Amino acid sequence: MRRGTSAGKAVASVVGAVVFGVAGACAPAPAGPDVAVLRWMQAFAAQDGTTLASLTCQASQADFQNSRLLNALGVSPPTFGAGGGGGGQFFGGGGGGQPVYDVSALQYATTFVDAQSARVRVTGALRMASGMNSQIQTVNGIVTLLQEQRLWRLCESSPG
Repeated sequence: MRRGTSAGKAVASVVGAVVFGVAGACAPAPAGPDVAVLRWMQAFAAQDGTTLASLTCQASQADFQNSRLLNALGVSPPTFGAGGGGGGQFFGGGGGGQPVYDVSALQYATTFVDAQSARVRVTGALRMASGMNSQIQTVNGIVTLLQEQRLWRLCESSPG
């Protein structure tokens, strides 16, 4: 009987090692560059500054501005009703309220990737609304990313 107990322990150890190895292998891999850009755009639409900052490279943290990164995509940031009611860049002013963005129609494709940097092309329609006004802007631009702390982060420009 002792023999069966030792064999049972050995089998349990092997099964445990296999299960642990499979569980370790199933740990999520870091997101690819296109997924990082998707998450950044979703955070932008949700106006989630914490997530935006975590997905932005250190070089761009000091002067982080959504408008600068959106300009890289060829999207002019909205100024809904800005300038004391004199009219914003979109909607002829008077939009009122916080702008709402819909990024669900955007597509993301990694065009270049190496160990340190990547580029992702973002295309599609960016929908923007404020109050009763709305606009759709076509996006077709390239976003640069750097890998920092094993994560892809959007970066306005490479540090240099």
